[in-house]
Amino acid sequence: PLPVPKKCRERRMAAVASSLLNLLFSRRPAPTGPCESCSCGQHSLAPSEDASVGFSRSEMHKKPTAGTVAPYRRHVFCPAGPAASWPSKSVDVSPAAVALGAKLGKDDRLNLFEDAPGAARVLDFPAMVAYDAAAVAADPAALLDNRLQGTPLSGLVFFVCSHSARDKRCGACGPALICTLTHEAAALGVPATVYPCSHVGGHNMAGNVIAFYRRADGTVGGDWYGYVTPATCKAIIEAAHAGAVHQPLWRGSIQA
Repeated sequence: PLPVPKKCRERRMAAVASSLLNLLFSRRPAPTGPCESCSCGQHSLAPSEDASVGFSRSEMHKKPTAGTVAPYRRHVFCPAGPAASWPSKSVDVSPAAVALGAKLGKDDRLNLFEDAPGAARVLDFPAMVAYDAAAVAADPAALLDNRLQGTPLSGLVFFVCSHSARDKRCGACGPALICTLTHEAAALGVPATVYPCSHVGGHNMAGNVIAFYRRADGTVGGDWYGYVTPATCKAIIEAAHAGAVHQPLWRGSIQA
């Protein structure tokens, strides 16, 4: 047989490679499930799982959300490693949470959260200030008496219940909401940080989201939302950015 010129061989190889790529991507399923709004494809649920613990479950919007969270004075979030590693009920995985647990009052709330990689901070609201977790663990009273030096937080701060060991509904809905809130805030040009947090109550209203923000007058608001889905994340971001409440899903607020 006659030899095939080099340029012809290269064109044939390029054509074959292009055909294979087209075939591969034409067969790849489109992302489905609760994270379709950001299309990351990492939080998809099988239809049966979505119907039992995801955003399509029958209990969605069956109960009113307003008033399901009583007013409270203070909310402290302590770092505890990856949310997937948290046990069902214990706060022992966080030295700061253990130290604070016995000292917070009845009008205060304490949660674990997954901090950014390499960070170990205690986040205090409505002060909206971050403190070194080791310093808080060593002297929790210093935090409660406002004797610790902290760093003010900026932008919107969201916490999403993602405590899968406590309830599968939170484990199914939480990651999709974290992803969507992050993407929607960026698309809107709104500075925001989104964290997974431990059980906040109201499993039946998952996804549960808490939004903290500074109003125009400098005061801090903190609103709880239930039955949040990827489709309603944008409205919650816009409300918090305006210093307002998204009433349809509102559960209650912190009262400074």
